Amino acid sequence: MGDILALSTYSSREEGAVKATSQPAGTGSADSGGRQLSAEERCALLLEIGRRSRGTLDLGQMFDRLLDAQVRLAREVQIGLLPRSAPNLPGWDIAGLCRPSLELGGDLYDHFPLAAGRRMEPGRAGRHGLVIGDVAGKGVPAALIMATFRALLRARRDPAGDTESGDPVGPAVTVAAVSRLLRESTATRAFVTCCYAVLDADSGEIAYSSCGHPPALLARSSGALAALEELDNCGPALGAFEHERFVERPVTLAPGDSLLLYTDGLTEALNPAGEPFGVERVRAAFAELAGRQEISALRLADELVRRIVDFVSSEQLADDLSLVVVRRLS
Repeated sequence: MGDILALSTYSSREEGAVKATSQPAGTGSADSGGRQLSAEERCALLLEIGRRSRGTLDLGQMFDRLLDAQVRLAREVQIGLLPRSAPNLPGWDIAGLCRPSLELGGDLYDHFPLAAGRRMEPGRAGRHGLVIGDVAGKGVPAALIMATFRALLRARRDPAGDTESGDPVGPAVTVAAVSRLLRESTATRAFVTCCYAVLDADSGEIAYSSCGHPPALLARSSGALAALEELDNCGPALGAFEHERFVERPVTLAPGDSLLLYTDGLTEALNPAGEPFGVERVRAAFAELAGRQEISALRLADELVRRIVDFVSSEQLADDLSLVVVRRLS
């Protein structure tokens, strides 16, 4: 299959989504008038070419090209599941980025508004869910499990009134329900690590459940080099165990603070000598970048990825890479 680079980003400081895909030349992706063909049209075109050239085109080649087109179609669907824009939250700058190692990946980031609860005061920005996740494995199986995880999480995002007090339930209840449903809905064990955070945009308070996932980093505003805190783990990977317990922990972002959620594609990226980028390089890079008070969340995310690419000396990464940057504006 031909190589494909797919990059999807969003930022609350830019209008709409920023999505870019690049395809290798010579894949028959445009018609004679220059119009870009959809993945379905490319599949149909390949089938017609095969029908008319049975005597000259090798059947194996035809199958490979058709499979390649089908995978590209699945990739387009997967990119469509990523957020098209950042949350519109006054006083906040939020950006997300996903860069798969293969045409189909097992990483995910997402965001969505949450029910306010009975005690919500009029005129407040309210609560917003932020999640980053990583399925064990790569390719088609990982992509299918990640799509299932996204659907389950959105279906179980904490609605108001689930408790007797009428207050919204927290992230620990949500991830526990998703973990149980993952075990029930997949024939084989599907393990998903994630960090699910609920942001109160008015107070700056975040309740989070980090489940077998790389620890999020919180950069406190303190000059040119931000002081870092590491968020604690709150339970095992989702879908891993029959008997499990999840907790949630609180943290508050003050004006000027930044939060980084990321997958292990950052820390496990290898340079040509086989050395991983590692947690300490991620911490050092994030502390430096977060200390730049005027840097946007999207610029910070892009700069982190650029440093990974420079370290591995290749645009093609060995593992999926996703991150979400949350900055509370001063």
